[in-house]
Amino acid sequence: MDAEVNFRGHPGFFLELGCRAGVYSRLHEDQNREDQMSAVRHGLFVRVSLLVRFTMALAWSLYAEHHVLLVDEAVSIGGTHQRAMERLKADVSVEPTH
Repeated sequence: MDAEVNFRGHPGFFLELGCRAGVYSRLHEDQNREDQMSAVRHGLFVRVSLLVRFTMALAWSLYAEHHVLLVDEAVSIGGTHQRAMERLKADVSVEPTH
């Protein structure tokens, strides 16, 4: 292996490692081994897609909950502001007693 590989935080390292391992093991010469590797590849694809799917579902539910809380807080702030303005108007409209 003449190429220098920097694998810190680089997903390309594992791709390169897999390609070199495939070349080393002469993957395509044995049909049985190629079928096994194809099954492994498809199994990993299914697992990763399920992981992404459930992660997105969880993230969506958390986003929806956050949105509801945010809207409730905005409504509460608006109500407080409205009551404060009504009270301020009531205090201004009262004539002083001397």
